[in-house]
Amino acid sequence: MRTLGIVVLLALAAVTGCQSEDAAPVDLTEATTAEIAAAVKQRTGKVVLVDFWATWCGPCRARFPHLVDTNAKYADRGLVCVSVCLDKVGGWDKLDYKPAHVQSFLRSKRATFPNFVATDKTDERLKEWSGLNGGVPHMALFDKAGKRVWDSEQRDLSDGELDTLIERELAK
Repeated sequence: MRTLGIVVLLALAAVTGCQSEDAAPVDLTEATTAEIAAAVKQRTGKVVLVDFWATWCGPCRARFPHLVDTNAKYADRGLVCVSVCLDKVGGWDKLDYKPAHVQSFLRSKRATFPNFVATDKTDERLKEWSGLNGGVPHMALFDKAGKRVWDSEQRDLSDGELDTLIERELAK
């Protein structure tokens, strides 16, 4: 009977997406806009897709697996995905920000690329650099020279359109 209970728990974990805390190592760094921009700039020669999101944002959580899939699909061709969580600087849970909650979400999604928590969303530099004008989810794509070539504030793209844009930038 005990073995049956263990099997049921393992099956539930598999169905619900529960992962061991050690399932996927992820790094999480609190950073200013300047530090995040510098991290993107360090990847000159690569195409960089930056996703701005929050744990309290349903559409952000729903879209995040596509970021993970996109990273897996294009990383070997020169794409670097970067996530920037805005939990600390705005939204419903701002006063209850918990790094462990963010880390748990990232680990459960297997987000093994660079992950940041923004510390200065209200800074005008963030808007200028990323095109973020308040709302999330928000994405920005930077070319191999580090220049922003698209952001979702300009035009929201379907997953297929985003893939096409990434492929075009990787081919340059």
